[in-house]
Amino acid sequence: MLEHPEHFTELKNALNLHRICPEPNLIKGWAAVHLIFSHDNLGLKDGLKLAMIRRSKREDDPWSGHYAFPGGRVDQGESVLKAAFRETHEEIGLKLGKETYLGEFLNLQLKFKGKNLPFAISAHASYIQNELAFEPCPHEVDEAFWFSLNHLHNESNLLQKKFKLAGKEAEFPCISFSGHTIWGISYMILRELFSQLDGIPFNRKDQFSRSFLPGHPQGKV
Repeated sequence: MLEHPEHFTELKNALNLHRICPEPNLIKGWAAVHLIFSHDNLGLKDGLKLAMIRRSKREDDPWSGHYAFPGGRVDQGESVLKAAFRETHEEIGLKLGKETYLGEFLNLQLKFKGKNLPFAISAHASYIQNELAFEPCPHEVDEAFWFSLNHLHNESNLLQKKFKLAGKEAEFPCISFSGHTIWGISYMILRELFSQLDGIPFNRKDQFSRSFLPGHPQGKV
């Protein structure tokens, strides 16, 4: 049972599928990510959180060591939704039911140096009650933690930093707090999510909008 069913309904009603796939016929493979909301005792307005992971460092993983959401490649014959739930269970040990599911809110075709790639990401969201413990898979996840959306109300956490991408260094916007730095694709997914949640009354002075979270330079990611 959901602890706050009104929060579930409010979040579910705010999300709308946004397709950013300029060349869908080019897409040959998909990945699915799962953004899992929870809350603390402050409630929806001030206590909303998301589950995040830091990927294990592996030579065969281009996203090695990055902060991300549970997720991974969609297997042949598998739906993007099933992949999102499967990866959540495999990576952080949470086996969620359909009653937690808020919806799919983003299809994003990746690009590199301004060119659309044959790979896309499907982003999904769920809502669960607080205090569920993570069981990270050591092969894939170094760390799993709850990311409080209150960090986004502190403008000192929103920075421009230099990162290496395909062997070249460039500045990108990021969210940096308590030793965690979220950038790249995860940042882009958060940005889209917050633009959809702009009507949710978190903090009226700092609504999550496209102007609040700067976009990536065109063609960089």
